[in-house]
Amino acid sequence: LIFLCSFQILLIWWTVFIPLYKTIGFQHQQILESVLEIEAANRSKNDFLANISHEIRTPMTAILGYTDLLQNLDASDEEWEDAVRIIDQNAGHLLGLIDDILDIAKIESGKFQIQQAETDFSQLLNEVFSLINVKAQEKDLDLEFKFETEIPETVMIDPKRVKQILFNIIGNAIKFTEQGKILL
Repeated sequence: LIFLCSFQILLIWWTVFIPLYKTIGFQHQQILESVLEIEAANRSKNDFLANISHEIRTPMTAILGYTDLLQNLDASDEEWEDAVRIIDQNAGHLLGLIDDILDIAKIESGKFQIQQAETDFSQLLNEVFSLINVKAQEKDLDLEFKFETEIPETVMIDPKRVKQILFNIIGNAIKFTEQGKILL
């Protein structure tokens, strides 16, 4: 009788509890991996928000600075035109940053699309230079764009994404350069 009871307990342990224990362990591992993925995604979003907040400050600083200049009644017509142009470019850049924030929702929903357009590449580079040069000047760095070949008048690109790429690359170069110049 003791042998039969022991055998039944062993049989039940072997057929019920061991598979149950393995299933619980497997599910625990899956939950743990999911939690780690969610935490990584959350960190990425927080990093993005911190970065975008910092990026918003640059055009806002330029807009506010040139607005102060415009309030100076002694400014020449050329200074006024230059200030208005820079304010307009920085406001456009600021709007682009806000669009970037909205793009996150599009990416997450799978509705994000690249938009190709015929773009004046020289003008795009000039806009990038005038916007990002403010950051370089703040760190007392020289920013130089050098063209070793001719630039086509127009190219088929997504201008918004190319600007994002250039802002990120040049922004990182400025961020990690202590002295000297940045050459693109």
